[in-house]
Amino acid sequence: MFGSSFPVSPKKIKTYNSVEEILRIIDPNVLPHGPVADEFGGSTAYIEVLNQKATEIRNYIAAKYYEDLSSLSNLEVVMLGVVMVPFESRDMMPGYMSYEQMFRCMMNAIGAVSGIGLMVNNFVTLWNSGASAATLLSTVKSIFKISAGWFAVGWAVYEFGDCVGWW
Repeated sequence: MFGSSFPVSPKKIKTYNSVEEILRIIDPNVLPHGPVADEFGGSTAYIEVLNQKATEIRNYIAAKYYEDLSSLSNLEVVMLGVVMVPFESRDMMPGYMSYEQMFRCMMNAIGAVSGIGLMVNNFVTLWNSGASAATLLSTVKSIFKISAGWFAVGWAVYEFGDCVGWW
C-alpha cells in the first residue's frame, strides 16, 4: 500500500576508458574561449557542463585508480582531469601527437589558470621520471589548489582541447 508500483532501477553511471574520453566530448562552443568573461554577459552554461565532467572524472578515477577525490572541489577535479590526459595517454596508448606536445599543451592550459610555480617543477620531474597516473594523482591531491573561478577553468579546458586537436 505504501510502496511504489514502479520498478526501481539504479542510476546508470557511464563508464569511460580515459580522462581524455571524458573531456574530449565536451562541445567546445559551450566553453569560454574568448576575452569576454561571464561577468560581462557571456554564457555560463559551461559551468553546468564542467560540474558534470567533474562528477564523471571523480567516478572514473575512483573506479580505475581507487582514489577518493572528495576533498577536491569540482574546479580542482576538472583541472586534475586536464593534467591527467598526457600522463594517462603515455601509460595507455599512443596518440596522434607526441606525449611531449600533449604535456606542453597541458602546461600551457593550466598555466593560464594559476601561477603554478612549484607545481611546474613537480610535473616536469614526474614527467621526466615516467611517473604513472597513480603517482601523479597522489602528488596533485597534495598540492593542487585552484584560486581561479569557473571561467578560467573553462577557458583552460578549451585551450587544452584546442591545442591537442580535439576541436
